[in-house]
Amino acid sequence: MIVGICNAAKVEKSPIIFLFHKGLIPIEQWAGLKNIIDYQSEICGIPCFVQLDHGNEISEFEEAIKLDFAAIQVDVGKYDLPNNIDFTRKMVNKAKAKNILVEGTLGHIGTTSSILNTDFFNIEDIEEYVISTGIDMLAISFGNAHGEYIETPTLDYKSLGKIQEFTNIPLVLHGGSFIPKKDLVKSIGYGISKANFWTELSYAYSKSLLEEFTINPKPYFLLEIVAVARMEVQHIAQKKIKSLKSFNRLQ
Repeated sequence: MIVGICNAAKVEKSPIIFLFHKGLIPIEQWAGLKNIIDYQSEICGIPCFVQLDHGNEISEFEEAIKLDFAAIQVDVGKYDLPNNIDFTRKMVNKAKAKNILVEGTLGHIGTTSSILNTDFFNIEDIEEYVISTGIDMLAISFGNAHGEYIETPTLDYKSLGKIQEFTNIPLVLHGGSFIPKKDLVKSIGYGISKANFWTELSYAYSKSLLEEFTINPKPYFLLEIVAVARMEVQHIAQKKIKSLKSFNRLQ
C-alpha cells in the first residue's frame, strides 16, 4: 500500500501523510516502517510525512518524538476538559521542543457502529482548548466516523460552521473513507484541511488481492498480484487527492 500511495502522490504532485496507530502497527515496528516510507519519499521525490494517530499513552508519544514524526495526535477526548487540556498541553510542550506538530482532539470520534454527534463536547470549549494547549490542528466529530458507513453519513455543517467561529486553526476529518466527493469538497469550505482514508484504501487493497487470488489461486509470481492491488490503491489515492484539491502543490 505504501508504494501505491506514494506513486499517487508523485503523479498528482501532492504531499502525503501516513498515520501510525498502535492498534494496527505495533510500536516496535514503527522505526522500520518509517524507514521504508522515508525511502519511498526520497525515490519518488515527494514529501511523505508520518503522524501518530489517536495517541493516548506516554510511551507512544515518546516513541513518535524519538523517531522524529512530523506530527502527533493527542486523543484524550474521553477526559473532562481540564484534564484534556492539561495532558494535551504537556504533550504539546514535548513535541514543540522538536518542531513536531500536534493535532488535538475534543470529544469522541467513534466507529460507524456507534451514534456520533457534536454533543460529545461543547463547541464553546473550543477556543479555551485551542489557546490553552497550543495545538496546531483540531480533530472533531460532525457526523463522521471510523470504518465503513452503512449509509451515506449526514455531516453536520451547521455545527462545523460554529466550530469555525471559535478557532482558525486547521480542522481534521477522521473517517473520510466513502464520504462522497461533493461532501469532501464542501467540508474544505468549512475549514477541513486534512482528511484520513485508511478504511477505503485498506479495503481496496484487500479486495483486489482476494479477487486476484480467486482468479489465480497459485500464482508463480506473487508480485504480479501485489502490483494489481497497488494500482487499485494508487487509483483511489489519486481520486482523494483531487477531491481535496491537494494536487499540483509541488514544483
